[in-house]
Amino acid sequence: MKVLCGTLLVAAMLFGLAYSALQCFTCGGSASPMNCLKKTKCNKDETYCKTEMTFSEEGLDVSKTCTSACAPSPVPGVVVMCCQKNLCNNVPPTGRKKAMT
Repeated sequence: MKVLCGTLLVAAMLFGLAYSALQCFTCGGSASPMNCLKKTKCNKDETYCKTEMTFSEEGLDVSKTCTSACAPSPVPGVVVMCCQKNLCNNVPPTGRKKAMT
């Protein structure tokens, strides 16, 4: 019994060390994707890097976050792009899963 408990404890520790949080670029309310280069470690349940671009008469607004889900925006003029690799939401946003309205 002691051997089994010890084995389970070692396995749990190794799994914890092997887990590495997703990293994404993050920012809020930037006029340029080039200004969104802050590296952030996401929470364990956040498995997507999300880029949201809003086009309006005032210009472009870019927001980048970590998120647990990726869905299209119900708002016209808002483009949502998501990816699932470290720092994948960089510029230019090509080859990403696109959720667009």
